[in-house]
Order: sequence, then C-alpha cells, then structure tokens
Amino acid sequence: MISENIAQATQVLVVDLPSIQPLQLALLVLETLEKWLPSFQEKYVQANLSEKENDISGLLNRFLQDELGHHSSIDFNREEGVDFCIYMKPLDMGAEPYFVIEAKRLPTTHRTTEYVYIEKTMDGGIERFKREQKGFNQPLSISAMVGYVQSHDFSYWLEKINSWIDDLIKQPADIRWTEQDKLQESPSINLLGRYISTYSRKTLQDIKLYHFWLNMY
Repeated sequence: MISENIAQATQVLVVDLPSIQPLQLALLVLETLEKWLPSFQEKYVQANLSEKENDISGLLNRFLQDELGHHSSIDFNREEGVDFCIYMKPLDMGAEPYFVIEAKRLPTTHRTTEYVYIEKTMDGGIERFKREQKGFNQPLSISAMVGYVQSHDFSYWLEKINSWIDDLIKQPADIRWTEQDKLQESPSINLLGRYISTYSRKTLQDIKLYHFWLNMY
C-alpha cells in the first residue's frame, strides 16, 4: 500500500502540526492518483483527444482540481518548470507547494531519454529533481511523476528507463547516478503502472518519487 511505503520513506518526523499536515496531504494526493488516474485514462482514450503532452496535462489538471480542490490549490505550468504544484488551502501567498508532479510522454517526440535526462539542456524529468532546478528545489521527501505511455507497454519502458540510468551510472557527470535511481516495480492496479525510486540531490535530502504510468493509446 502507498501509505505503508510513505511511512517507510519518512521514518523521522517532527511531531507538530506544521510538519505532519503536509505529509498527510501528500499521502492523500498519492492515494487520489492511485484511485482516480485509471478513470482519467479511460475517459481520455474513449474521447480520442490530443496526444500532445501539455494538452493531456491540461486535462489532468482539471481532473485533479475536481478530486483535490476542496483542500488543495493546484497550479499547472504549461510553459516551463514543474508541471503541477499543489498547495494547501487556504492559500498563503508566500507558501511553498507541499507536493509536485512532473508529467512526461513515453516516448517523447524528439528527445528520447527525456523522462530521465536530456544531454544538452540537462532538464530531463528525473534529472530536474536531482539537480534541484527551479520548481524542483523544494525540501520535499515525496513527489510523483506521471507517464503518458503512447507506444509499447510498461515492461518495455521500465527496461528502457533503467537502461538509460545504467548508462549514466557508467559515465562521469556533475551529478551522481547510482543503482538507487532505478525504478522498482510495484503491483499494478486497474491498468495503472506503479513504480518507486529514490534520488539523491545536490544539497537537499533524498526524495522518493512515485511513478504512475497510463496507457494512453
């Protein structure tokens, strides 16, 4: 269960409301994704909608607003930075998000390895968390990625992504890649692919990412 995995990932907690509440809400976001993403996928496929990443994410934003809107505010960034930032309500203008979600197509149109890294621009999906890029530099212990699978199956992409990480492990780089960075499979639920990985970062504590993959074709 996700709740059990989160408990293992956050063994040390400061016992006061400001520390516990964001963690509890992060757990709720994960449970919402696990429960409702299959429904989102089903409606998307039936409607035969745009295959563009931002268009799918825009629809996902509306979906998440419906499911989380009563206790959270969601900011969807269509242009750059992290795709989804989720804030507690009532909104404090200076507050940081308690949860972020990065979304990627599998495959991407041009940059094959974009789910993990991009060689020239250094802003691949996982890479952004490790490099603490703008929007990905929050001191969060838990976040998520959503994969829009548009060809092949989950097994294919799991093998492919972990092979890209294998290649990075062997190469000298300014950030360190290890076996810990590889995706570990969790049992799939209702056609939802689920994976977990843990990443070291430049200055912040390690972050655990929950990967949710949807068959979008």
